[in-house]
Amino acid sequence: MYLRLCYAVIFITGACSLSYQMIWQRYLNLMLGSEARSSTIIVGVFLLGLALGYYLFGKVAKKYKERHELLKMYGFVELFTGLYAVLFPKAFMAVFESSITSTNNFFVHLLISSVFLIVPTILMGATIPCMTSIIPGSKNDVGEDHALIYGVNTLGAFIGTLICSFYFIPEFGYDLSLTIFGGINILVSIFYIFNQLDGVTNVQRERMIHESRYSKKSLYVLGAVAGLVTLSIETLYFRIFSLTMGSSFLVFPIIVSIFVLGIGLGSLSLKEQNEKHFWRDITLAGILSYFSFVAAPFLPLILSNVRVSLISNSFTYISFHIFAYSVFLVVLFPAVFFMGRILPYAYSFLPKDKDSFGYDVGLLYLFNTLGCFVGSILFGYLFFYLFNIDTIFKILLTFLFLVSIWVLKQGDRNKLVVLVLLMALITPFTPFSRKHHELGLFRVKSPDTKHYKNIFSETMSKREGRETLYLNDGPNTTVSVMKNSFGKSIVVNGKSDGHTQFDFTTVSLLTILPYFKLKSENLKSAIIGIGTGMTAGITSQLERVKTIDVVEISDAIIEAQKFLKEENNDFLNSPKVNLSKLDAFQFFKNAPHKYDYIVSEPSNPWVLGVENLYTGYFYKLIKKSMTKEGILVQWAHTYSMNEKIINSIIINLQNNFNYVEIYETADGDICFLSSDYKHDGYAPVANSYEQTLLDRMALKNPENLELLQALTAKETAFLAKIKPDIGHEITTPKISFQNHYSFWSGEDYKVKEFLSPYIARSLNHDSFKNRFLDILKNVDCSKYTDIEASENAYCKVGYKNYAVLLDGYLGPNDVFAYSVLRKNKFIDRNLEYLNSKTEEAIRTKNKKLYIDVFLEYIKEAMFVEAQSMLSRLSIFETTDEEKIRLNGVYKQHYSSYQILKPYL
Repeated sequence: MYLRLCYAVIFITGACSLSYQMIWQRYLNLMLGSEARSSTIIVGVFLLGLALGYYLFGKVAKKYKERHELLKMYGFVELFTGLYAVLFPKAFMAVFESSITSTNNFFVHLLISSVFLIVPTILMGATIPCMTSIIPGSKNDVGEDHALIYGVNTLGAFIGTLICSFYFIPEFGYDLSLTIFGGINILVSIFYIFNQLDGVTNVQRERMIHESRYSKKSLYVLGAVAGLVTLSIETLYFRIFSLTMGSSFLVFPIIVSIFVLGIGLGSLSLKEQNEKHFWRDITLAGILSYFSFVAAPFLPLILSNVRVSLISNSFTYISFHIFAYSVFLVVLFPAVFFMGRILPYAYSFLPKDKDSFGYDVGLLYLFNTLGCFVGSILFGYLFFYLFNIDTIFKILLTFLFLVSIWVLKQGDRNKLVVLVLLMALITPFTPFSRKHHELGLFRVKSPDTKHYKNIFSETMSKREGRETLYLNDGPNTTVSVMKNSFGKSIVVNGKSDGHTQFDFTTVSLLTILPYFKLKSENLKSAIIGIGTGMTAGITSQLERVKTIDVVEISDAIIEAQKFLKEENNDFLNSPKVNLSKLDAFQFFKNAPHKYDYIVSEPSNPWVLGVENLYTGYFYKLIKKSMTKEGILVQWAHTYSMNEKIINSIIINLQNNFNYVEIYETADGDICFLSSDYKHDGYAPVANSYEQTLLDRMALKNPENLELLQALTAKETAFLAKIKPDIGHEITTPKISFQNHYSFWSGEDYKVKEFLSPYIARSLNHDSFKNRFLDILKNVDCSKYTDIEASENAYCKVGYKNYAVLLDGYLGPNDVFAYSVLRKNKFIDRNLEYLNSKTEEAIRTKNKKLYIDVFLEYIKEAMFVEAQSMLSRLSIFETTDEEKIRLNGVYKQHYSSYQILKPYL
């Protein structure tokens, strides 16, 4: 009975171990600034620690004679593991905030991560050798019990991966989740420390001899190869999944859980451990791994065909991701299942005597996990400096087939040797389409010409209408540059991160808005993220900017800029520009200057790691690197966003800066201008380039930038006071999960809906845009071509209909036109106009006009006038129902206004 409970606890410790891995990967992603690097390093270091643990505790297990003594020692191991987890957050933050992490060197990151994680992972490596020494009751039970221990522990790891990633981290954040799992480990340790298990360990049992044609050395080599190949495929599929589904928080846990499940069930289902079955399984492992490689290019279109068939709601969100998980399970599980059997086979074939039950399994697992470490680091990261995904996969599979041939030759399995040799010859010449990796399909929500066709022909054919100028699977990101008839776009991990034509106004305004607000000379600027390079390129041409520090962590994005030189003014060769290959956190811990303005234009917040750039912690870091009058420009989008996300950004900015204004840079794009200094007026144009840039966007002069303002500093301050804070921070990344669902559902939070009209008018009685009406009146977006309209700032922010409304207001004096123009602050409050429309409604007995004016008084927070109009409703043929409704509108808004009045 007690040993059965041990299996339950082995399951729990496996769940805790992989939960730690999920959480530590997030911490590393924060510190290293790269999802690909953090995933590779956490897997590598985690397994390196386990390898050392397997070896060390295999030797330790030999020294214990009594079961209860060894189990008690193991209990203290679990206790120390739990305590380490509980104390980890404080230790991490101490290192994270120091300058030691301000580097992008892979080997330094590997060293720092190893220092953090090597001790707890070594302790976790005690489970297999200790339990293999304790649980088996006789020599005949060792092989089967070892497989059971390994399998139960691995299945626990599978469950831990899922519940931690999809419940604990989103619900509780990193710190609290780690404390919870650490607490579970501590409770588990009590079960072991106070055990009363009878009997002797395997050290005291009779000698065992297992006849096998394989030597110990060859079995250790086999264990190492199994680890190398399995973990290499795992890390390669991190990248493939990102290109298939988007680089979100789903990538790491889904792939890890599939591999853990496959390895665990492969081990648990292994009953007959004989060489005949071994030869069959190792052949199947290679062939099925090959088919997982062949399937990879088709996965984006398979999933996209299903995605475009679904409406966007919470039910289909969950259903689709379960389906996606199932597809990856079908592709990966069979290969991993048979890979998971190789290690138990190798242990079964090892000759064992009374002194080596635990020691041999520890040594075998040492070699296996060293292979895992080498595979994750070499094939999962370093090889990406030299090769693309398809080439790395082919090298890996060819290596696997060659090792399989060596194993099968030793067993005289010549027919299988011929089959595997054939596979080794085919692999280098297997086609691997990158069509749907160059530009991912995961953003497509509606069917188009590529859907519901022959999957093979559609995937393997060339992309029509686009030319791929560049494609590189760099160590951190997969980057492509694509050209169409409108211009060029840069695509990062399958997602477009900028178009040279359609994003022109946005990237231009991000730099010229702060530039013209600042009056001083010799400005210093920093730009976070390159994208197309156009923001940096435009900044390099501005007269008063003398220094530009560009921060970009991806080598592939930097290399891609050579295909965008014409569009971005070849900024990398500008004498003003200094390029830093660092994460933004790493750079601003030791920023070389105090900057006059900083532009942050990262990718969408659902992309894992990007959400950190919208935290209060990051804004504090930025603020330390700014001058007294400095401005932070934060880009964001309103498409695929909801109110909680936008408000979270506003609150985090408002908590760190006195003045936060919001500008529309395009329909769906906004930027936050944040500063501790109130900037009034605009600097004059300094050179012909600046004037040409303004003219190209139909702005004409810097003062016209004010027309693009969506919310004033007073309005954003008000929003920050009244809106709930979801608590988005670096260790509680709430908007990462919120935005992933918004991305799925297609939520679109309009900037005009941030504040209700009557609150906005209470905060700003008069407009500051009245002087720009003559410009707006002359805007007619229908006259422009698509390319011309994409460069017109007014057309890009959706103002094309306001000119018509302006004519309606100035001409026929339509109340609807007045209402829309007032809502968008294009005109001042006009009481004379409203009074005249009231008199007109009474004179003509126009009930609709009367009610329209009444509602405008409500929106203007002019409740005395509105009440007066209510009292005169009797002159119209108004139903009781209408009177009740209008009274309700009045009372609702009046009571809301009284509550809000202290904030106004």
